[in-house]
Amino acid sequence: MRVSGVKGYNINFQRKLTKPEQSDLRENSNKAFDIMGTQERAVITHGSCFPAGSRDTYIGSPYGSAAKNYIEFLSVFGFNNTQLGPGGELQKGSTSPYNASAFAQNSLFIDLEELTDDKFGNLLSQKTYEDITSEPAVNDKNYTMTDFSKAEEVYDTALKEIYQNFIDKLSKKQPQAVALNKEFEAFLNKNDERLTEEGIFKVLAKKYGTDDYTKWEDLLDRTLITDIKKGDIQAEFRFNKIYNDNF
Repeated sequence: MRVSGVKGYNINFQRKLTKPEQSDLRENSNKAFDIMGTQERAVITHGSCFPAGSRDTYIGSPYGSAAKNYIEFLSVFGFNNTQLGPGGELQKGSTSPYNASAFAQNSLFIDLEELTDDKFGNLLSQKTYEDITSEPAVNDKNYTMTDFSKAEEVYDTALKEIYQNFIDKLSKKQPQAVALNKEFEAFLNKNDERLTEEGIFKVLAKKYGTDDYTKWEDLLDRTLITDIKKGDIQAEFRFNKIYNDNF
């Protein structure tokens, strides 16, 4: 794959293209690419770099309405693919997507605005959403940088409310909550062992203040899962205690 940069050009669109202009540009761009024999035209965009919508959550989301607008914008210029970077959950204190979980997805990519809608039973209140986010900054650069620490604060507050509202609405048999719970239970059944192991890891990471297991003081905790699979009775006892105390 060849990645080319744009150098020595000062591109200024001056204004947004009209709908007819967008259609013409998309058609002509695709014709030009076809003539060149270029079938796949991809833009590499990591999830945190997607644009914000009506509110700034201090990190981009590849799943929100603003992301859809971005994809539409790219398609006008003939792009037919968007390559995402690794979307796994980041290690605490790390911002590198290449140092992320291969299974657990990054919760910072959740589109919070969507969870304020009726579609998801208003799991996040509009008031909380507006309190923890801000109006997107308007400046001459028309962009801002991802603030991972601020984003973590925002999502920690939001997800706690979302979870509590989900439990409350489920107890009242709200249709949206019931439907979501069915999906959740199917996911749990399919990934039970992996999720349990990840949960135990999270508990221990919180206890030791780091998810770098090589820095954990108790040697048994460092190799807990592998020791269990080897039939270690002491490791199994430790695992069960952590599970019973926290789940």
